[in-house]
Amino acid sequence: YDGAFSEHLEMLSQLGYVCLFSSAFPLAAMAALLGNLLELRGDAFKLCFVLQRPFGRRVSSIGTWQ
Repeated sequence: YDGAFSEHLEMLSQLGYVCLFSSAFPLAAMAALLGNLLELRGDAFKLCFVLQRPFGRRVSSIGTWQ
């Protein structure tokens, strides 16, 4: 899965920002949690409805693999 590295990098950079700026803005952790929950729901929707396997089709032979 090509997007896994970029998604992990995004989460790690968000954690870094929360650690850096939570002393100046304590609600940053709650905002990050809310953002993570929304991203989790969006990823679940993408996996369940957008990235589904195609339906199988009947064919007379397996073609080149015979």
